[in-house]
Amino acid sequence: MKTESTSYSIDVEELLKLPQISIFGYGSLIWRPGFDYDSHEMGFIRGYLRRFYQGSTHHRGTEENPGRVLTAVENKDGCVYGVTYTVRGRERILKALEALGVREVVLGGYSSMMIDFYPATNNYSARNPSCKAILYIALPSNPLFCGAKSELQIAQQVANAEGVCGHNSEYIFKLALFMKKNFPDIREPHLYEVDLHLERCMAGKEAEKVKIKRSIDFNSSLQSQNAFEYEDGEDFRILQVESADEFYSLMAQIQSEMFDYDLIDCETLIQATQWCKNFVKAP
Repeated sequence: MKTESTSYSIDVEELLKLPQISIFGYGSLIWRPGFDYDSHEMGFIRGYLRRFYQGSTHHRGTEENPGRVLTAVENKDGCVYGVTYTVRGRERILKALEALGVREVVLGGYSSMMIDFYPATNNYSARNPSCKAILYIALPSNPLFCGAKSELQIAQQVANAEGVCGHNSEYIFKLALFMKKNFPDIREPHLYEVDLHLERCMAGKEAEKVKIKRSIDFNSSLQSQNAFEYEDGEDFRILQVESADEFYSLMAQIQSEMFDYDLIDCETLIQATQWCKNFVKAP
């Protein structure tokens, strides 16, 4: 929770002196971190609630038709659930902070701060934080801040917005699916009411909805970096390998990513590997 001494600007030079940093994602960073990381852990931060109060004129909207994305707003009894990524080594830390500086601060309008991160437990009530994590937060003073609206009004705005990262509705649908899968016992009325209204708003856009929903159904549970990204303009990693060594190295990485999220069993993975090896280019 914010105090009198809270700073909304991280000191990059000080962070680069550390052996590792942690970054908390509670929106699109959950499924698309956009940087290399060493490990990840699901959990929560305290003293805030997740709200669709930030405008998006690049990632999920345009200047003429802005979308809505998340920020964290203060609430002494609140919790925000998501994923924390651990990044080790000066070079990786620098690259991660540079990427997030452009994505979150320059294009997104966010500020940054350090906050306690609590790991998920069986009852989601960890008493002690496991680390300090970087939190990107959209303050009311930033020019993209939209502020509070009813869940229906937010859904109506989202249903008609699209940016360079895709349709705005996908952002809400993916987040709702993440919470339902990983934190099914947590009540989050604001998110789920927006999600419900948005389903109804999108019902009149059947062709668009089918495209969006298929994308979400396939990728919703896969928060790992770059794996099986089928977003427009991105390449399927397996189809880019040039040798058998690259192929089996990549499959080992994907196997680890998929086991992390219980997305596949051993037998299915072996079958998939046998199928995919046909795409390896002959020497």
